[in-house]
Formats: sequence, C-alpha cells, structure tokens
Amino acid sequence: MCRHLLPSLHRPGIAVLAIASLAALACDPTSAVDLAITGVTLVDPASGEVAEGRTVIVSDGVVRSVLAADEELPAGVRELVDGSGRYLVPGLWDMHTHLDSHTDTDLAMLVVHGVLNVRDMGGDPFVLADLKARIAAGEIVGPGIRGAGAILEDRQWLRRARRVFPELEHRLPVDNPEEARASVALLARWGADLVKVRNLTDRRTLAGIVGVAREHGLTVGGHEPMIVDIDEAAAIGMTTFEHLPFVSLTMPGREADEARLEEATVRLLESGAYVTPTLIASRKLGWSREERAAAIERPDERYAYLPESVRAAWVESLAGDAGPLPWGAMYEASLGMALTMHEAGVPLLAGTDMGVPLTFPGSSLHDELGYLVDDLGLTPLEALRTATSAPAALFGAAEGSIAPRLTANLVLLDADPLADIGNTRSIHAVVLRGELLTRAELDETLAWVREHKDDPPGPAPFERLAASCRDDATPGCLERLADYHFSKNDFAAARAGYAEALEAGAGDPSREGLFASVLNLVWDESVDCAEVEAPAAGLLAERVGDPGRTVGLLDRLLPARGDGCPELLTIGA
Repeated sequence: MCRHLLPSLHRPGIAVLAIASLAALACDPTSAVDLAITGVTLVDPASGEVAEGRTVIVSDGVVRSVLAADEELPAGVRELVDGSGRYLVPGLWDMHTHLDSHTDTDLAMLVVHGVLNVRDMGGDPFVLADLKARIAAGEIVGPGIRGAGAILEDRQWLRRARRVFPELEHRLPVDNPEEARASVALLARWGADLVKVRNLTDRRTLAGIVGVAREHGLTVGGHEPMIVDIDEAAAIGMTTFEHLPFVSLTMPGREADEARLEEATVRLLESGAYVTPTLIASRKLGWSREERAAAIERPDERYAYLPESVRAAWVESLAGDAGPLPWGAMYEASLGMALTMHEAGVPLLAGTDMGVPLTFPGSSLHDELGYLVDDLGLTPLEALRTATSAPAALFGAAEGSIAPRLTANLVLLDADPLADIGNTRSIHAVVLRGELLTRAELDETLAWVREHKDDPPGPAPFERLAASCRDDATPGCLERLADYHFSKNDFAAARAGYAEALEAGAGDPSREGLFASVLNLVWDESVDCAEVEAPAAGLLAERVGDPGRTVGLLDRLLPARGDGCPELLTIGA
C-alpha cells in the first residue's frame, strides 16, 4: 500500500488530510493494492447465505476472489487481516441524508461507522458536487454520494412556505410539464444522480418530471405527492417514497386504512417501488417540549464528535412543541404500513434523515437498523438488507454483496450481526473502495474529529467559483455562477448572470436559464410588477424562448400573483 507517502497527523496546513490512515485514499487509484481477509465468516444479505472460513482477496478497489478454507492465497498479497471469529458484511448505506450543512468531520464519522455510501435527498447541488469532487481527488475522506441536489416543489406550496420560512432555498418551483422539463434538465446539468419531488399537486407535472428524468437516466423519488396517492404516483413512475406514514393510506385519526393499504401495497410491488420509513426521524416527532429538552441534555458520547454549532441549532429547533397532530398514532401507523409492505415484498431502505436534529452522522444508521428490528419486527438479516443489498439493487450498483468484481466496500465485525443487529456497531475494520482502515486507524480518526470538529470551514464552493470567474470570465464560468444563484432561488441575480453569460457567448443552457429566471420573477409577489414588466417583455423582443410559450406561461403565472400584474397580460398580445 502507499502509506509511506502519507502526511503526519500533526503536520501544519493539512487539516483535511490530518489522519494519515485516511489520507491513504489520495494515493494513485491505479496502483495495485492487494488485501486478503482470511478465515472470515461472510454474510450475504441478498441471499441470506452465511459462509464460514472464507478468504476475501481485494485488488484495485474490487473483490478479486473469494477462497474456501482449503484454497491457497495467490502470490503477491501485500496485506493480511485475520478474520478468524469475525464477520464480513457489505458496506452500509444511509439512504436518506442531507449533507449540505455538514462538515468534513461528519463525512469521516460516516466512514468510521461503516456507512460507505449515502443517498442525499435534497440540498445545495453545488455543495454536493464539491464534496464528490474532493472525495474523488482524495482531499477529504467520505462515502460514495448519490444526490438529488435542489428539490422540485409545487409553486403555490413554495409561495406559502416562504412566507413562513423566507430562508428556504434550493427548491425549484414547478407546476406544469414544461417547467418540469426545464427543471430536470437543469438538475442533470448540475450533476444530480436522482430527482427528488415534494408537495406536487398536478398529475401531469409529476408525469412530466418522470418522463424527462428517464431521458437523463435518473430515477424520481421523494415525499408522497399532495394530490396524487402513493400508489398512483408509483404507477406514474416514482421509484422511492420517503417517510411514513403515507397520508393517502390513513384514516382521519391518522390510523392506517387497512383496505387502502393492501390495495396500494399491491401496486407498489407491481411498480417495483422502494420505501424509506426513516423511523428514527418520525418516532421523535411526537415528543413533548420536555422530552425534546431532555434528549438534548441527556449524556451522549456522540456529542463529543458533533460541532457545537450543530448542537446549538438542534437546541433552537427543538425548543417548540410537537404540534397538534397525533404523532403517537402516526408512528404506530408507520410501523403497520412498513410491515405490511415488507411482508408483501416491497423493499425497504434504511435512512436516517441525517441533517435533522438528533441524527448523528453514521451512528444513527445503526439506530435505524435497531428500530427496524425492535419496533417494526424485522429479523436482523432483513434489516441488514435495507442498508446493503436493497440500496445497491435500487441504483444498479456493483456492490451490496461480497463477490468477485464487486466494489470492495466492506465492514469487518467482531460479532455476528444476524444474532443481534446491534452487532453492526462492533466494527473491527473498514474497507473503503479497496483501502483498509484498521480499528486503530478508525480510532485515530475519532480523535482527529474531536480535535477538528469546530474548525472554521474553508471557502464555500460559490466563493471559490466566483474567485475563479474573476480571473477567467469564460461563458461557462459565468453560466455556472448564474446556475448557483438560480439554485439559491435568487432569480434577480440569476437573470443578470445568464444575460452576462449570453453576452460572453454562452449558448442554450443560459438562454433557458434566463427564460426560467424571468418567469420566476414574474411569479414572485415580493417583486413589483413594474420591475418584471421589462424583463418579461424582453423574453419576447429578444426571442429568448418561444414567444407563444412565453405568453402561455405568463397567462398561467400572473393570475397567481396577489396583484395580478394586469399590464403584463398584454405583452405579446
């Protein structure tokens, strides 16, 4: 291996590379690094098979072979790990996270806890792209990330939400198929691996999102749409559904509607949909103010690894009451729905909603596995599948099992996870994309996290992008800056940015961005009619977009404004 190239733990100026063992991942990925884990018991969640006394050979980031006890090791194995009495499982996935508010130390904590892949379900697309790039370059250590970026929301819902939460951002308003096409294309250009939807109220819009997403090779997941029942949404083409209980399957008292549940379960199974219960998040919703305060104050060693700013934000967020909803009954309904769907064969996914209060990076995934067993009634094997083989199957990823030619994301445990799901915490070593991290090295990482968790963050992706564009104002760079403003829902800055990019020679993406920015300004009640009249007229005069299309969209958008902007309705007439 290439650990002789690694920096010292205390060498100045290398905060993000501070742990020598983890910085090994910055070595040349093409170099042959062979690892053999000998005499280990393999646990295959997909098949349920348990194979004792196996030796797993890893080279170049993948499993090369799995040998029986009587087979000889190949020549050239450089590192041996004694797996006798231990259990090897595929790397874990957290299938519902929000990473854009988290730090480099949080990413390290995911790896320490064996969470080697995550699905990010909405946030700043530029932060996600930056994290992916830095992990790939070896600058920081973290899991594989598959992310949605900005979330697609119903336009009217988003208007109401912003009256209460004006800081709400990284949400793209869509309320018709044409906007769906433009928004999904934008997400794909920003590097999305999937599309997340929330609070949609129009069937045609959802169908449009699914259709365009398929053109870009993306799946669509998210919350149960507001007006489309979950089973109809699955039939339209949504692939994953987040957070139980599903409103369309509950009675007025929030208990499960058994007849609707059985009907919907059949359709979910037929459509091949997946469900992410996020029990760890929903079980906390019914806590009283006193219970919330107690949870924050309760001694928990995990706070030692959590930035103080995050804990302070949790305290503020949990200061209020749970609200009038019958959360206890809703959690019971969640369990009933999840169990019915699981028993019918609908695959469940383990997710924590990391980013919400009291979900700790990495360790909370093990909490979720415990709730799936203790509260829901899954067997340890079934729970393990929700965090290994099921996520891999959803993404068509070459992992989730331990077999030749699969990615070597592995977790070596000191105790049998099939005897007690809590044994997934007994991590002896981790293999991350083929690189071994021993228990001693993982402990060094924990010490580094404690020391650096409150370090000030480096320049944000936007700040670095803006600096680079000042030095080299190419059309592509200017367009990227405008994209960032658009993702933050600063449509005035986005409009100006796209216009500047077009003047510099940018093409159709900036043209479409300008079109979408102006239309969003027209929709924004906080912008005076007089301020949007000229930009809207400019769409037609400069033929940015199709004139007929522009007039049609204006006709739909303007009546939704409180003032109506009647003078704009005459544009293009």
